[in-house]
Amino acid sequence: MTHKVVAVVLNWNGMDVIETCLDSLIASRDVNMHVLVVDNGSTDGSIEYVGEHYPEVTQLELGENTGFCEGNNRGMQWALDSGADYIFMANNDIKVDPFAVAELVKAAVENPDAGAVGSKIYFMDKPDIIQSAGVEINREKLLGQHRGAREKDDGKFDTMEPVDSLMGCALLFRSKALEEVGFLDTRFHFYHEETDLCLRIGENGWKILFVPKSKIYHRSGYGMIERRVRNIYYSRRNHFLLWKKHPYISTTRAWRNEMRFLLEEYFIARAGKYNRPYIYVIAGAIGIFDYVRGRFGKHPKIIESSFFK
Repeated sequence: MTHKVVAVVLNWNGMDVIETCLDSLIASRDVNMHVLVVDNGSTDGSIEYVGEHYPEVTQLELGENTGFCEGNNRGMQWALDSGADYIFMANNDIKVDPFAVAELVKAAVENPDAGAVGSKIYFMDKPDIIQSAGVEINREKLLGQHRGAREKDDGKFDTMEPVDSLMGCALLFRSKALEEVGFLDTRFHFYHEETDLCLRIGENGWKILFVPKSKIYHRSGYGMIERRVRNIYYSRRNHFLLWKKHPYISTTRAWRNEMRFLLEEYFIARAGKYNRPYIYVIAGAIGIFDYVRGRFGKHPKIIESSFFK
C-alpha cells in the first residue's frame, strides 16, 4: 500500500512493555508505516534500549513528562510534517495483530468520509475477552460506554460501523481530519481527551468508524491507590470540561450527574474494600473545584500528598 502511515508511540518509563509493542508494530504487514517513539522524559533506560535495538525507529525525546496529550500532539505534528496520510496513535502497552494497521488503513481508504478508525481491542492477558468494540456515548449523561466490554468475543461485534468514539490506546486518524479540527486538547492532560477529539471530528462532518477485522491487545489492570486517586481527579474535572465543550445536556443535569458519580466512587471503593473510601470522593471534589476555577493540565501536588496514600 502506498499510503504513508506514522505510528506515534508515546513512552514514559515503559521498559517493561515497549519491546512487545515495537516488535508487533515492526512486524505489521501490508502497510507503509514508520514508527516514531515520543519519549516523555524516561529515566528507566528505555530511550537507550530503543536506540540500540530498534535502529529503524525514530525517537523524539522531549526531555520531560509533558503528559499524554502534549506528548501525543508533538508526535502527531512530527507525523504531519513528515507527510503522513494517516497517523496511528498508540500506547506503549499494546500489541497489534500483523494486519491490524493495514485493516484500519484499508477501511479509511474505502470510506473517505471517515476521520478516525479504530480496532477491536482485547485484554492482553485474556485475548478472547473484549475491552472495547468502539464507544457509544449516552447524550443524557455525556458518558461513554465501551461496547462489548469484558464480554467474550462471540461475533456480536463483527460489523464495520460508525460509533461515537474510540478507545484511546490505539486509533488511526486521517491527517486531513486532524488538520481541520486540531490535536488533543492539552487542558485534559489525561482522561476523556480522545473522546473530545472524536466528538470534534464527528461534529466537523467526519465519521468515526469501528473496524472489527483490526485486532489489538491491550494491557490493563487496576493500579496503585495513588493512580486510582489521580484517575478519579481527572475523570471528574475533565467530564465537566467535556460537557462544557459539547453541551448536550443542561447545566443542572450536568451538576446532578457529577454529584451522583462522586457518590458512586465512594460506594465502588467501599465495595472493593479500599481503605478510607472517602479519599476518592475528596479527589473527585478537588477535580470539580479545579474545573470551576479554570485550573487544567496536570493534577495539583495535593493529589500526590501522603493524605491520598
